[in-house]
Amino acid sequence: MKVAFDISLLGAEERNPQNRTGIYKTVEALLKQLIVLCQNQSASPEQQWTLLPFSSDLSQLYTSKLAWQRLLQEMNVSPSTLPFFEVIQPTIIEQQLLALQERKVHKKNNNQSTLIESTILSAYRPFWKRHLKQYSKRLSLTLPPKTVVHIPFTRDLAKLPSTTELARIVTCYDLTPIVCEAHVLAKPKEKARCEAMFQLITPEDWVCCISKSAQQDLLAFKPVLSAHRLPVTYLGAESTQFLSVTDPLKHSTVRQQYHIPADAQYLLSVCTHLPHKNIPFLIRNFLTLCEKNDIQPNVVLVLCGGKRKFTAEMDAILAQFPQHHHRVIVTGYVADEDLPTLYSAATAFILPSLYEGFGLPVLEAMQCGTPVLCSNTASLPEVGGDAALYASPTNDSEFQQQIITLLNNPSLRQQLIEKGFEQAKTFSWATCAEETLAVYWQAYESLLAGTPT
Repeated sequence: MKVAFDISLLGAEERNPQNRTGIYKTVEALLKQLIVLCQNQSASPEQQWTLLPFSSDLSQLYTSKLAWQRLLQEMNVSPSTLPFFEVIQPTIIEQQLLALQERKVHKKNNNQSTLIESTILSAYRPFWKRHLKQYSKRLSLTLPPKTVVHIPFTRDLAKLPSTTELARIVTCYDLTPIVCEAHVLAKPKEKARCEAMFQLITPEDWVCCISKSAQQDLLAFKPVLSAHRLPVTYLGAESTQFLSVTDPLKHSTVRQQYHIPADAQYLLSVCTHLPHKNIPFLIRNFLTLCEKNDIQPNVVLVLCGGKRKFTAEMDAILAQFPQHHHRVIVTGYVADEDLPTLYSAATAFILPSLYEGFGLPVLEAMQCGTPVLCSNTASLPEVGGDAALYASPTNDSEFQQQIITLLNNPSLRQQLIEKGFEQAKTFSWATCAEETLAVYWQAYESLLAGTPT
């Protein structure tokens, strides 16, 4: 069995480590475990499979190769054993345009002038777009017949049309722009784009859903799909990275780096500032508790991820609490190596999202020994089980009461920490990769048999 895995998403962010979050991390973690499975297989010849990393996007071809090389180097795997799959060779003109684009990116990253490159690329943009479309068409015709093709980012579905010669698998993370009202109101145009994207999924496709919640949402959106072809493949937190950090020096260093007072207890939230993350709700309820003196003066709220500044809505809330707004700290981007320490030093982790396809930070916090309070919506109860506290993300008094309960009950926090360690063990990237590989085999066998929908 040949498995062509589209890594163009990794290529898109290869030049900017700060963008390697969310789905990027998910794809990279899964890919690493698939590499391990591919390298360690000892099955009979008819059960052997080959991993073929490729890029469905011509503009990300060069950086996708770089991303693959970096990944293999990090895992100490020889590139000769798992080479990048050059599906089609770019034409001479495409090679020149790619080289021009690469020079522009290189100069931009090194704060050098890109005026000439930008001017030339602007002039050739319509021509370049035609070549991108032609690349996609040639791509679907060039992949070997009877190949399983995994597209781990739904956005890239249009680049590889469905065909009877290929088994197409896509990963569904969530339907936030469609089903989350707050997101729809804030970004109405994104809903239409997302709906068009998910409409490209056909009954012949296979979809790896990262939670039962995501699976149910997809079935509700497109009832013509069959649940049999929408298996749930749960994610996992990085087991070697997210571990409890007890070193006082590391705690002190990270607190100083992200401007968290040394003597403060802090509630931590790790997410972007997107509408469905519900951060204004969290800030308002936290500051309300501060105003009512329901929590101690040394308790602060630390918001990690997203931008290092408040949105207009967040600013408006802060203005209502002038005596306490300094107790909300926005760190912006946090380096991967600092996250476990930030989790470990927190009194509790809070995720007030209105909607999550999975909620990976819940597992990360649990593995670091941090008690969790999260919303009782979508996939979060699936992930947190009985190891987290829950509250409605639209009920102020309920959420406030759960915050108070966590802060005032050390024995409860300890129980949640212990349960959290056990709950996190039920999810892993190794299991995710094994379940994904099982889907590959199902899709492959169905393709060989010509099974009708």
